[in-house]
Amino acid sequence: MSRIRDRGRKAGTFLLLISGILLLPTLFRLLLIGRFDLGNDEAHYFMYAVHPALSYFDHPLMVALLIRTGMALFGTTAFGVRVFAPVLFFLSSAILMMIALFLAPRRRVVLWTLFLVNAIPLFGYLGSMLMLPDAPLSVFWLLYLLVALVLFIRYDRLSRGTRIQGWILLGSLLGLALLSKYNGILLAPATFFFLLSTPELRFLLRTPAPYLALLLGFLVAAPLFLWNLQNGGASFLFQATHGLPGGYQLRLGALLPDWYFETIGYVSANSLNRDPWAL
Repeated sequence: MSRIRDRGRKAGTFLLLISGILLLPTLFRLLLIGRFDLGNDEAHYFMYAVHPALSYFDHPLMVALLIRTGMALFGTTAFGVRVFAPVLFFLSSAILMMIALFLAPRRRVVLWTLFLVNAIPLFGYLGSMLMLPDAPLSVFWLLYLLVALVLFIRYDRLSRGTRIQGWILLGSLLGLALLSKYNGILLAPATFFFLLSTPELRFLLRTPAPYLALLLGFLVAAPLFLWNLQNGGASFLFQATHGLPGGYQLRLGALLPDWYFETIGYVSANSLNRDPWAL
């Protein structure tokens, strides 16, 4: 009996700790996001939101929808523009925790997962407070991975109806990821090569399921394709050559210090703004 009580106390403490790691930083971010001005990219996406369209020249419509909704709820303020960024990061962290639990159901793994994603400046400091296309992309990308893990690892044990639901979810999440950022399309070839390189799942490539899921994804992302059809494929042409002319060299040793201190400096200095609702 004492062992059961001890396990119950440990489980309660663990749940309390997880809740604190997820909720307290989110509340802190919500208090902070209105205290510094919009960055260049955010100002760019703000213009998306005030000019609704099916898609835009360099990004799909998801970030514009989120900013427009935030401003409808909280006004044309920096807080209104960014309000969904901490919320989406909270969701991404929770989904990542579920992925960790599925792959390695140990408390230590879950705690380290949440600690690391919050400690990395690109995610826990900058990515969780700025309203960028990566915020919704992360949610849909991680949800796709979670559904794919459950579907493919347990495929033989799932009922036919559950398998169909899994494929529908994968297709829908692919489309939503693509509506968030063009990088979302990478989920499709990643899934194909995973199935191709996994002998026990390779037979799925001979069934209509993955191709119907891909078609569903494109249907969900229809606004993106319709806009490009109306505008001569402008986005596709831009993304196909974006950053390529003249070559691209990545000097990691020079990049990391600049990026790290610029990130910390930008958010920290601007957070001293006294008006938390200023745009």
